[in-house]
Order: sequence, then structure tokens, then C-alpha cells
Amino acid sequence: MDEKKNKVTNLLGYLGLLPFAAATVLEVINADFMGKSGLTYFVTYSAVILSFMAGTLWGKVLSANDEGGTAVAFIMSNIFALAAWVSLLMEMSLVTLVILAAGFMLLWFTEKNPAVGQSTYCPITYGRLRRRLTFTVVILHLIMLLQNTVMNGGA
Repeated sequence: MDEKKNKVTNLLGYLGLLPFAAATVLEVINADFMGKSGLTYFVTYSAVILSFMAGTLWGKVLSANDEGGTAVAFIMSNIFALAAWVSLLMEMSLVTLVILAAGFMLLWFTEKNPAVGQSTYCPITYGRLRRRLTFTVVILHLIMLLQNTVMNGGA
């Protein structure tokens, strides 16, 4: 990946954290925006991003230098997208947040698994970016879990 693409990837990756952070702040201060709670914004955005990231796994597999775990990676990407969809059909609850957080972690483990294959377009810098973004997103999910467990008595 050339330097320009690398900068754009980093910028978009970090900007993608802003809706997570804004929704978390809304929830912590117990405020609504346009009639929706921070939890609603958080869960819906999380499901969309998890589905999007699951879809990018296809590009990684299709550009892999070997056959590796192609079938497994394709199946896993669909499982992640379906889990995100199911999370939207559930009541906004702690289980929803756990499903989504687990989805991000499992997707990250799937992406970095050598059996999936080594992509020709994912440099080391992308792996570091994904690790930072994934852990930040999971931490924000944990904050939302704590907020809705401790502060609100559970959702």
C-alpha cells in the first residue's frame, strides 16, 4: 500500500471511531439525540461496522497468496454479518453488546490467522491499525456494558 493510501486508511479508520465515542458519551450523560439513546446509536453503528468489516474479509481472502483457509474465512465473514443483523433484531440489551464486541474480536482473530492466507494488499501498518481500532471498539463496548449494568441497572 502506498503512503497516500496508508494515510487515507488511517484517517478513515480513526474517524470511524467517532460515532462509537459520540454514542458512548450520549449514553454516559444519559442524553438523547433526535429521540434516540446513545445505546441505540451505538448498537446500530456497531452492527453496520461489523458487517462492513466482515465483508472486507472477502477482499483479503481473494487477494491472498495461497489458498489457506479460504472456505472457512468466507463462511466466518457471513457468520459475522448475520450475527450483526441478529443483534439489530434483538431488544437493545447487554447480550446485544456482548455479541457485537465478541464479533469484533473474533473477526480480528480471523483476519490475522495465517490459515486465512497472506493478503497482497495488507501491509504491517494495516495490521497495527486494525489492532488499535479493534481494541478501542471493544473497550467502548465494555464501557457501554458497564454503563448499562452499573449505572442503569441493566438494559
